[in-house]
Amino acid sequence: MDKLSLYLKDVFGIQVELKGLDSKRISSLPFFLKAGYSFSEGAINGLKIVFAKLKNEENASPGTLAKQEKLLEKQMGTRVVFVFDKMETYERKRLIEKKVAFLEPFKQLYITSL
Repeated sequence: MDKLSLYLKDVFGIQVELKGLDSKRISSLPFFLKAGYSFSEGAINGLKIVFAKLKNEENASPGTLAKQEKLLEKQMGTRVVFVFDKMETYERKRLIEKKVAFLEPFKQLYITSL
């Protein structure tokens, strides 16, 4: 997640301090979400965001991510942005079509609520 902070600072001039989620918030999540992601949180322009980094990016279909985004946002009570190390162009396009918030450091940031 260090690349995430560096990307936001270098490209947008936004200082985002990331911290891990407290274990109480994570423990309330269903097991498949706890096991499938590593979480951190920060704020962009005053908007609190939970950054969810997939542990295995190969299992991430846009439809599944759209459903998990809604579930995570309901459970966390805040906006969720998926973080990817590397994505193909067609994968980014499909996520945008589904309006799924994501970030690939030094490539693309898509957060409709900003």
